[in-house]
Amino acid sequence: MTLLARADRLVARIAAFETTKALATEAEGLRTRAEQLRAAARELRRVRAQQAALRANGLEPERDGTSSPPLVARARELLGAFGADRKAILTVHPPLDHSFLRPIKSVCEKVDLACANAWQTSAGAILGPLPDDLLNVLERIADLAPEVRRIRALQHEGQGIVTGNPGSSAEAVAAELARLRTISTEKSEKWAQLSGGGIPAEVVSFLRRAAVREARLSEVTPGVVEWLTVRGLLNAFRVSPG
Repeated sequence: MTLLARADRLVARIAAFETTKALATEAEGLRTRAEQLRAAARELRRVRAQQAALRANGLEPERDGTSSPPLVARARELLGAFGADRKAILTVHPPLDHSFLRPIKSVCEKVDLACANAWQTSAGAILGPLPDDLLNVLERIADLAPEVRRIRALQHEGQGIVTGNPGSSAEAVAAELARLRTISTEKSEKWAQLSGGGIPAEVVSFLRRAAVREARLSEVTPGVVEWLTVRGLLNAFRVSPG
C-alpha cells in the first residue's frame, strides 16, 4: 500500500471517528433532555393529582394568577420543532431551561404551596385549638392529669395530620379527613367532660392557686364546691384558713 493510500485510509477513519463522536454527543444531549422533560412531566402530574384530590373533597386551593397557556404554547412549539428535527431540542432559543423547565418548576412550587395552605386551613379548622393555659393548670391536679394528657395527645396526633401531606388521591384525602374528624370528636368530648361546657372564672382562679398550694378557704365559693363535687374532686385539695 502506497503512502498516499495509507493517508487516505487514515483520513477516512478519522472522519468516521468524528462522526461517531458527534453522534454520541448528540445522543447524550438527547438523553439528558429526555430525563429533564420526563422529570418535569412527573411534577406536573403530581401537582395536578394533588389539586384534584383536594377539590374532590371540597377543598379549593387558591389560584395565584399563574397562567398555563404560555407554557402550553411553548410545549407545542418544542414538540413541533422536535418533530421536524430532533436536534432542535438541543439548540432551542430561548434556552430550554429558562423558557420551559424553570417556569414549570415555579408553577409546581406555587401549586404545592396553594395545596398545602388549603389543606392546613381546612384541617386546622376541623381540629380546632386548645386552651393551653387552662390545661396547664388542670394538668397539675393529679386526678385530672390523665384526662389532660389524653387531650394533649389527641391534639398532637391531629396536628401531625394538619401539617402533613394528605396524599395525592381523593380516597387518601378523604381518609385523612375522616381520621381527623374522629380525633377532633374525641378531643371535644373529653374536653366537655373535663370542663363541663366551660370552667367558671372563680373555679379557674381557685385551681390556679390550689395547684401551687396557695388556695384559701375564702376562695371555696359555692360555685367552686359545686364544680368540684360534680367531678368527685371535693376532697382532692387542701386549703389554708382565711
